Amino acid sequence: MDSCEKPERLFSNLSRELKSIALNNIQYFQNGKQSHHAKFHMTFSLLREYLDIGIEPSYLEICKHLNLCSYDFSEQVKGNGYRSLLRVVHKCCVHLLQLCKYISSVRDSILFRKRFYAKELESYVSALGQLRGVLYYALKLINYCHDGELFADEDRLNNEVAEQFVVDVETLCQESFYGRCLGFQFCESMHRPMQVLAIAMASYSEGYLETSQMMQVATSVFNSGKYFLDPELRAQQVVKVTRTADIKFCKAFWGFSESSLMQQLPLFVCPSVDVNEVITLGPDAFELPLIDGSDTVVITPPCAHTGPGHVHTRLISANLREGQVGLINLNTSTKAKSPASAKPNSAGLIIHIHGGGFVAQSSKSHEVYLREWAVTIDAPILSVDYSLAPELPFPRALEECFYAYSWAVLNCEQLGSTGEKILIVGDSAGGNLAIATAMRAASFGIRPPDAVVGVYPCTVVRYTLSPARLLSLLDPVLPVGLITRCLAGKFHVGGSLSIIAENTINLPGQSVVKTVPGVGLSPSSPSQQVNGVRQEGMSPADFDTQNFSSHSPLHKLRKAPVVKNPYMSPLLAPDELLKGLKRVCLVACHLDPLLDDSVSFARRLHKLDVPVELHLVDDLPHGFLNFALLSYEAKQASD
Repeated sequence: MDSCEKPERLFSNLSRELKSIALNNIQYFQNGKQSHHAKFHMTFSLLREYLDIGIEPSYLEICKHLNLCSYDFSEQVKGNGYRSLLRVVHKCCVHLLQLCKYISSVRDSILFRKRFYAKELESYVSALGQLRGVLYYALKLINYCHDGELFADEDRLNNEVAEQFVVDVETLCQESFYGRCLGFQFCESMHRPMQVLAIAMASYSEGYLETSQMMQVATSVFNSGKYFLDPELRAQQVVKVTRTADIKFCKAFWGFSESSLMQQLPLFVCPSVDVNEVITLGPDAFELPLIDGSDTVVITPPCAHTGPGHVHTRLISANLREGQVGLINLNTSTKAKSPASAKPNSAGLIIHIHGGGFVAQSSKSHEVYLREWAVTIDAPILSVDYSLAPELPFPRALEECFYAYSWAVLNCEQLGSTGEKILIVGDSAGGNLAIATAMRAASFGIRPPDAVVGVYPCTVVRYTLSPARLLSLLDPVLPVGLITRCLAGKFHVGGSLSIIAENTINLPGQSVVKTVPGVGLSPSSPSQQVNGVRQEGMSPADFDTQNFSSHSPLHKLRKAPVVKNPYMSPLLAPDELLKGLKRVCLVACHLDPLLDDSVSFARRLHKLDVPVELHLVDDLPHGFLNFALLSYEAKQASD
């Protein structure tokens, strides 16, 4: 599915085969007298209708009406949000084809598990039904974008019709994607981790409001069983939580990786390192020479919101280096190494900024891959533990990262490096901060990093729609509700939101088929035209929705002026600021809601003649670095 011509041909063949096998099953079950026959007949009939009205027309129109190549970074690196949506639909249809074939082969057997496969089929057909909505909105999004641009133009979204469009997208029902179909778009090795993540979120949400930590753990463990056994109940709870939970819940849930148990994990499963020390910097000002040597500039400590303060960092080095001996407080593992055995300083130095949506995690929780990097690259890594939002929102984290970077440039010898090559690396939110730190270094006139490496970075910190960001409607790691709250949390938009929303979800026990509406599926339904594309029988009323808009900070987030700050949203930075970047390497995932952030940023840099590379990873979710110990594919991508 990489060329501009192949996707529609491949999908047409797939759709034809899927409709054929569905018709075969319809004919088999339509005259059946057993109780399960009617349910199978209804579901297979819905499958054919969804393919005929919605899926196939929209898929083919995206392929034919849009020049997919015009959205790619280059002819060699093909990938953008539209291609990703087509991939997801294709994967869903492949799953359905395999399932339909299996049902056809065993439907006469007395060992046929009718109830189980009826639910499996209902779930995937329901997901396909909601994917109609995703494709519908992807096509409609074209009206709000400039030619060849992936992100909507905010000026075009500044009217009531456009505002309603954004609300319609946000309220599209997600339950179909968080039950039995959870993570179907990813490689097989990620299915179990995604399931564990969803079960953990659902069960933790029930114990979150308990006053004692012991009761929180006990309640979570007690409820985990029911969410493991009942995928539909799990889906309801996950969607409810991600749509309505406040930022405090996000911090608490993601903060589980900071627990003492999880922090001990790298000691047993990751490579050992000679140096793993917490180093506190500041809060003193210091001078740094300008890159041209003409003068010096004063680097002041971070001051936003609370006044001058320290910056906490972690130094990780596979080997004890000569320059590090005088800096670190020797711990038990390092004492075994005599200063006399210290190796010469490395030529390289890596400044690392961790992810976590600007609101959670630390360098400690990212050791699962930092230790591996330190050993493989054989260079010291200084990871910055910046202050987290919303307690200390923008620009505090940026100030701390810039202060730590500047200190590292001045004191690279003490970190075990000659400073010949200095790289700054960040993942997700850390990628955003890494790019912003490099831009600030260039604007100050001090030595910029020799390269910036952003791993699935967020380059637009506002909920501006793009085709890839529509993937948040079905993403287990970055669901739409959590994205809006983390982006809002960076600069403290919105208030305290209730963890529970009343009357916003279907009751347990309701059939999945019932939640997949058949409205407007008849040939008599009116057709709509979106950007010259006819969508027969399609309207927002055809898709199952949930009214969570009153709980969302989305409107305030989109209107906040701070989101246009170039250091918050590097994609929106002026040309002069971006030209200060020496070299940029971006790593993104085809199935990541933040894919378009990387693609658009890479294209922008390329137009400015800034050396830039874009590497795209298949079949892995956002945050794959943290799953390197659980997935072979994630480990390969991390290496």
